[in-house]
This record gives sequence, structure tokens and C-alpha cells, in this order.
Amino acid sequence: MYLKVGDLAPKLQFDLNANLTGATVVAKIRRAHQSATVLTKTLTVTDAAAGLCEYQWVAGDTDTPGTYYIEVLVTFSGAIPERFPQRFNRELLIKEKVG
Repeated sequence: MYLKVGDLAPKLQFDLNANLTGATVVAKIRRAHQSATVLTKTLTVTDAAAGLCEYQWVAGDTDTPGTYYIEVLVTFSGAIPERFPQRFNRELLIKEKVG
């Protein structure tokens, strides 16, 4: 996913290919090559049966340019959180504005 500094669109969207009924879904975002999470955002489940969820960026979320990795944690009732995607981290690149 690519954004410019300050962009709030497009939304951060995921198709987790899992039934999210009754689950809490959170995105953890960290800068590439760093270990600390810089953003933790609760996602809105838009179609639980299909596994669709999204997050609408808000002011301040995309103010710092750089490469970020995104991981989604899904917590089903009383269970240990599961991480999506499982094989890789989704990448977010925030680029500087031209002018």
C-alpha cells in the first residue's frame, strides 16, 4: 500500500479469509527494521462471515514518511490472538509530498 504524507485515503483494508464473528481485530504497525509498534488501531469488521475488515486513517496516522510493516491480530472469544497474514507482513510505504 502506498500513501503520501497526510493522506487519509485509501482505507487500510484486509480480507483475512477467516470468519470474524465475535472477534476483536487490531492492526499493529511498526517501522521497517525497528521492533517497536508505532500504531495500534482497532479495525472495523465490515463482513464477519467473509473475513473483511478495515481501518479509516485519521489525522496524524500518516504524518511520518517511511516504510512500515502491518500485522493484524484477531482475538476470538477466550482465545490466544492469531496473526494475519501468517507468512509475511503487509507493507505500507508513506512517501513525501512533492510540494
